[in-house]
Amino acid sequence: MDFREIIENNNEKYIVDIGYNGRKEIKSIDLKENSSIIITGETGSGKSILVDQIVCQLIKNNTSLDMDFVLIDSSGVELNLYADSRYSKEYALRDNDKGIELLSKVLRIAEEREVLLTKEDCDTIDDYNEKFPKDKLSDIVLVIDDNNELVSSEDFSKQITALINFLGRTGVYLIAAFSNTDNYFFKSNKNLYSSVLITFDMSDAEHANYVNFPGAEDLTIGRFMLKERNEEKYKEFNNFNFDDKIIVDILNK
Repeated sequence: MDFREIIENNNEKYIVDIGYNGRKEIKSIDLKENSSIIITGETGSGKSILVDQIVCQLIKNNTSLDMDFVLIDSSGVELNLYADSRYSKEYALRDNDKGIELLSKVLRIAEEREVLLTKEDCDTIDDYNEKFPKDKLSDIVLVIDDNNELVSSEDFSKQITALINFLGRTGVYLIAAFSNTDNYFFKSNKNLYSSVLITFDMSDAEHANYVNFPGAEDLTIGRFMLKERNEEKYKEFNNFNFDDKIIVDILNK
């Protein structure tokens, strides 16, 4: 299925279409209900393409005033097209130290917003923005594409673990792709770290029951397994057809 057609038909601010099943039925995820999407898989399996598809839809359906993106990419390849756009609040490309610094900053903002919501007797950022329209706070989407380096840092892993507790309600969301699950973040959370877990290709013993499908050989279409928090079993889906020109077109809209 062609992603350009998919994105033209999606006009929802927080709904992202992530793939389709064997019956050509499209699977959608609502960020308001699923504030973190964690994607795992080996290099080349298709996880970065899925990150692009998610970010493209959010950019298309939100203004730069409504939604800020903080980008962390340890390889500096996948997210570089977004880095200098008006949607990018801050970014760290090929700079792990800065990546950890940005994660710390997002965590601090989320913690401060949590305090603010309690102080103003608001359940969510939406409630706060409705109550104080002149002080409206934008959504923040932290996007991480890691090539096995950043998440191996215990400091980085611990901060992601802490951030998970503040997502959604504070208007902060997480889209993260990791090629390594042998770290503090995954081991300490007992597979409860995300409301949506997508696995492209995990061969280690701990995750062997998650997925037995290889990634796409052409690096543009991947087959993945999806498990949502309230579901017991993984379901199989495919990536949409995608090319980088779509990113350029969306950024120039």
